[in-house]
Amino acid sequence: MDVGCNEGMFAMIRQFGVLTVGVDINRWKTNYDYFVQADAHHLPFRTSSFDTVIIAEVLEHVEDPIHVLREAGRVAKERVLFSTPNEYLWSAEKKPFMTVEEAAGKENKTALEYFHQGTINNPKCLFGFEENEFLFHRHIRYWTREELTEVIKKAGLDGVIEDLIYDGWAYFVGTLKKRI
Repeated sequence: MDVGCNEGMFAMIRQFGVLTVGVDINRWKTNYDYFVQADAHHLPFRTSSFDTVIIAEVLEHVEDPIHVLREAGRVAKERVLFSTPNEYLWSAEKKPFMTVEEAAGKENKTALEYFHQGTINNPKCLFGFEENEFLFHRHIRYWTREELTEVIKKAGLDGVIEDLIYDGWAYFVGTLKKRI
C-alpha cells in the first residue's frame, strides 16, 4: 500500500504481480489495482492488512506524523518504507525551506498567481495539482535526523534512517518495523 500516493509513482510494481493499493487524501486517477481516498491519519484498513506500507514524501505534509506512522505500522504486517526530504542538505538552487508564498513573493506574485503560472518550481506544473488541492502540497515541517528518529520511536517503530543524496537533492529514507 502506498500512503499519500498522488498519481501513483509506485504503481509500476504491478508488473511483478504485486497487488497495489494507493491511498491519498485527494482523489487521483492512478494505475493502482485499487485506490482509496482517505486521510493518512485514519487509514480505513484492518490491522496487518498489507505486507509493506510505503510513505514517500508524506511526513513533511501531515499535521501529526507520529499518528500517521502509527497508522502505517498498524496496517503493515512486515515493514514501512519511508522517505522525506532533508532540506538542510539541499543545494541552494533547489530552494530549501522556501514556501510557495516566499517563492511567489520573489516574483511579486501571490501564491495562487504563482501556482497558476505553471513554472517548473511550482506544484501545478510538477504534479498537475488543482487549486483546491494546493494546501495539501506544502511542506509544513522540515526534518533533522534527530527529530525524525524521535518521531519514529514515539510511533512505536524501529529502523535505520539512511541518506539518499543526488544532484543537489537530499532525503532521509529507511525501512521501519514494529517494535517488539
